[in-house]
Amino acid sequence: NYKDRYLLTVSARYDGSSRLAPGHKWVLFPSAALAWRVKEESFLKDVDCLSNLKLRLGWGITGNTAIDPYKTQGNLEYGRYSYGSNGVLAFYQKEMPNPNLSWEKTEQWNAGIDFGFLNNRITGSLDYYYRETNDLISRIPVPAGSNLTNEIYTNVGRLRNEGIEFNIQAKVIDNKDFTWDLGMNVAWNSNKITKLNKSESADYYIPVGGIGGGTGNTVQAHKVGYPAYSYLLYEQVYDADGNPIEGLYADRNGDGVIDESDKYIHHSRDPKVVIGINSTMNWKNFDFGISLRANLGNYVYDNVLSQNSIYSAMYNSAGFLSNIMRRGAKFETQQYMSDYYLKNAGFLRCDNISLGYTWKHLLDDALRLRVYGAVQNPFVITKYKGLDPEVFSGIDNNVYPRPTTYTLGVVLTY
Repeated sequence: NYKDRYLLTVSARYDGSSRLAPGHKWVLFPSAALAWRVKEESFLKDVDCLSNLKLRLGWGITGNTAIDPYKTQGNLEYGRYSYGSNGVLAFYQKEMPNPNLSWEKTEQWNAGIDFGFLNNRITGSLDYYYRETNDLISRIPVPAGSNLTNEIYTNVGRLRNEGIEFNIQAKVIDNKDFTWDLGMNVAWNSNKITKLNKSESADYYIPVGGIGGGTGNTVQAHKVGYPAYSYLLYEQVYDADGNPIEGLYADRNGDGVIDESDKYIHHSRDPKVVIGINSTMNWKNFDFGISLRANLGNYVYDNVLSQNSIYSAMYNSAGFLSNIMRRGAKFETQQYMSDYYLKNAGFLRCDNISLGYTWKHLLDDALRLRVYGAVQNPFVITKYKGLDPEVFSGIDNNVYPRPTTYTLGVVLTY
């Protein structure tokens, strides 16, 4: 810290993980940050309307080893083998190890500005970041016969993230009887896979996003040039009335045959824009607060609908009547790979509303009493017809709604 204007921070971590193989356990992670308090300079110090102005620049590398343990060693499993009329209990190797699995490393640059006006009645920040993740860790399919399992953990490639974040807080009204604090943050993010180990093939991708229904079905993919966890599905064909035609998909490559090569990548599970709004009002002894969140540009595969909206599922194996979903198209048989089930899941959600009243001077100022009521998750506005549009994985298997919680409370201070 030099003259309370020029700031420098430098750090280094040497981290190890027992989940990785010998020779790959330990990595050095450095970081550095610079800041300049411009407001403290002589040419701005006497500008009364400007309360704060600070410029920031940072760089650093972090690591990740979010994998199941023992994947760099040979896993054994206990089971029974049939041998004639008898069974033999024995240990057997479940999968071959990956002795070359190493840290997933993320390098990030960020630049930002902090500001304040009118004696910090208005404050905020604007940030830009660029993040590149190398040696991405993922489970990928392996050729039959090359291992004792069909998928292994390995380092697969590189992912780029960049975005802008803006945050502002303001005391909109500030007088004796009424105050109003309002805050808002907006974040825009874009991510793209820039390298995969076999990216020399334009058609190569890693299937991810397993769904319920069928065996081994996936609806997402990692592919160079697209966001991680993008959806990979067939393009549904519709009739003149806008109804999906069962089993009919677009021949996107024009070869006259509908097969895996006609699947296309469309949309991502991640929102393009995230917005948060919070507001607090105080009028005399009353207080009122509300917080809202919005995700824009995120999509969800409606796996609940794809499993439960088919006519052939109306009767179970015992011949009894079973329920099917009322909403959505009714196919005769499962059409799991149709993009009909890919839905825009943008939403505006109210997280919390509270209203309270405070007696500030009870028992000769010896007691302060506040009574309040609050509601968590009172409403969500969305076009998505499932139970909840906020699905982190992008695959909706949710059959239980998020609760709305009502709270009454008393706070005593003495």
